[in-house]
Amino acid sequence: GAMARISRTAQIAMNGSTPPVADPVVAVVAREEQRRARLTAILAAGGLEIGGRSWDAAGLVLERVDEPTVIVQVCDTPEQPVGLRPLREGFPHARIVAVAPRSTRHGARRIVDAGASGLVLEPDAERSLCLAVRSVAVGQLSIPLALADGLGKPVLSNRERQVLGMVA
Repeated sequence: GAMARISRTAQIAMNGSTPPVADPVVAVVAREEQRRARLTAILAAGGLEIGGRSWDAAGLVLERVDEPTVIVQVCDTPEQPVGLRPLREGFPHARIVAVAPRSTRHGARRIVDAGASGLVLEPDAERSLCLAVRSVAVGQLSIPLALADGLGKPVLSNRERQVLGMVA
């Protein structure tokens, strides 16, 4: 299982002061089978254990997937990350890495607000997905630098601005 496999990084770090860290177990969620297969292949090539694959959060629950350490979720519309909240509710202890075809600073903020701990741009997946998964598994936030400055202050929706305008 996942606890039996110790990552190479953890093995190198085992000098008596750093406890070993098990590689994360990853579930992949994407509506299209081709994208699920591509992301699964990238993760498997990076030495990560795949614990489940589905088209949505309900599918993971129906497949009786044990709680993964990290869920990789394709998010086609970063400005409206609707698929992340059901994952957060269905798997409250899992960390989420969103994979988006493109994003903006506002989209990155929305993804983090919806519960993701990481964002990978789909064109960069081969280079950065496994790193992001391992990073969020140990409690880090993983966002492309070009989008990170959008996380500084919360972005209000149009409706939130309207409500603030009415009470001010």
